[in-house]
Amino acid sequence: MARCCAVVERAAFAAREKRENRTKAQPWVVRKCMIPMVVGIIGYAAYAYISRLCLPMIENRAGSRTTGSEYCSPLIYGVFFKPIFHQVVLLVVFSILYLWIIWAYIKVRNYNLGSRTMNNIL
Repeated sequence: MARCCAVVERAAFAAREKRENRTKAQPWVVRKCMIPMVVGIIGYAAYAYISRLCLPMIENRAGSRTTGSEYCSPLIYGVFFKPIFHQVVLLVVFSILYLWIIWAYIKVRNYNLGSRTMNNIL
């Protein structure tokens, strides 16, 4: 086990040293293909959450994971929550967090490494 860890540690050290000593930038294709990949992952996460979890619960489709009442006691559910309220709250909270992720990604993509401040895009 210790021998395996030493091999991994040496490989990580060599890779880090090679990366720090690099004099030219990564190829253009490598840098630009990450943008669609990240956008695709973020988009698929939204699709999966909204269309596979939230919408079936809101529409009360057969085969949906839950109707929302399992998360609350009957007293609290009957008094404070209407059947659709819980699902809409899940969707609204996700939408806020999703917009935050998109905003953060845009800010990171537009960060100029040569300057000390970020571009004010939003």
